[in-house]
Amino acid sequence: MKRLLMIAYDFPPLLPGVRRVVAFARYLPEFGWRADVLTVKPVRSWAYDAQPLEDLEKRGVRIFRCGSWDPHRFAYLASRLRSKTRNTASMESRLQAERLTGVSTPIPRIPPEGGTPYSPFGKRALDWLRRHWFCPDDRVGWVGPASRMAVHLVQREKPDAVWTTSFPHSAHLVGLRVKERFPRLSWIADFRDGWTQNADFFAPLSLRLRVKSMVLERQVAAWADAIVGISDALTAHFRDLAGERGDARQRLETIPNGFDPADLEAARPREWPGFTLAYAGTLHGSRSAEPLFAAAAEAAKLDEAMGRDLRLLFVGAFGKDLWDCAERFGLRERVIAVGPLPYRETLGALKGAGALAVLVAREPNAAIMMTQKVFECLALGPPVLALAPPSACRTLVERVGGAVAVDPDDPTAAARALCEIRRRAQSGQWRRAAPEALAPYNRRHLTRDLARLLDEMCGV
Repeated sequence: MKRLLMIAYDFPPLLPGVRRVVAFARYLPEFGWRADVLTVKPVRSWAYDAQPLEDLEKRGVRIFRCGSWDPHRFAYLASRLRSKTRNTASMESRLQAERLTGVSTPIPRIPPEGGTPYSPFGKRALDWLRRHWFCPDDRVGWVGPASRMAVHLVQREKPDAVWTTSFPHSAHLVGLRVKERFPRLSWIADFRDGWTQNADFFAPLSLRLRVKSMVLERQVAAWADAIVGISDALTAHFRDLAGERGDARQRLETIPNGFDPADLEAARPREWPGFTLAYAGTLHGSRSAEPLFAAAAEAAKLDEAMGRDLRLLFVGAFGKDLWDCAERFGLRERVIAVGPLPYRETLGALKGAGALAVLVAREPNAAIMMTQKVFECLALGPPVLALAPPSACRTLVERVGGAVAVDPDDPTAAARALCEIRRRAQSGQWRRAAPEALAPYNRRHLTRDLARLLDEMCGV
């Protein structure tokens, strides 16, 4: 069996952005490849989910973790130190109380991994560093430790290929260093997000970092033996960059994100009051809940029953901005915010909703945007309202079905679509996405595509 070293900063128990890595590691052995994963030691994050680790351990996937000099790792260590200090003080108080009263008191628990969100000052400081100092991103402090461990693993384990995935794009710098050290080792650079094309990550940068990011992106595009993008538009961008290398052996392919039927089947639907429109994920950069609230407020005016029954469910880590936006549209009392949930519980929350929302912001290079959640939403069954400008995501939902796509800047059209979704769903006239249309996005099938690419690169 061939061996693959996967290099990914985001990996369980981190919740965001890990399902692609988990699925590839899970299913590659079925296609003749065994995966080992190199990732970071625990860092501060808004959500954790350790469940995938149990499954991967049963399948024999080995996970190697190394330290990092990035702010998220430091914040995690600081939070753990504060937790231990607080608990030590609490323990001394508890023992003193027991001596005085003779009554035993509960032992305090250490807070869950990840700690509390960053303070306002910490957020501002981190944002400044992202725009003026960290390149290509704020995980760049992981590149040195990860590169040293990756070189050691290549020497010891003798993998047949290396696979790096972003975001963060720092992971590709690890791949670049490994490729420079072992030029004959096949390297696949996998892009879940755009790099210099992504307005959320690129536009706020200082001029110096913008130039440096462009240089690094071109180096990765030139040195990787294969580049994989999650959308055709994203892959085309790297085809243009890689064309300067003039190497006909380099492969460029699109392997989209997808869904895993095993996860969907294991998710238990959760009941919600009224007609619930659910959104799961994050809101950052130019992506805002305002188009969703605007459509909901308009729909409540157009349809009396909708005005009575409509609820808006948000699953994830959302701050004050969400509530302020709901207040502006008079919908605060209709919002249900449950916070971050483990992955399968998130799927269960969506499964029990009346309809699901997908948001894609109108921004430069929106054509490359393909949110991971859209695949799971389409496969779960409830109707999908996609508030998306012309983009890879909108093209997908219009082709697959089971969804209505509306421009996010047209709240009236979105409101009418939402009312129509409710009417057709309650009358039994709504048609789900056809299984044959969803089949290409099954994670097992996508892993087969990756294995085929690996076989071709390694001459199997």
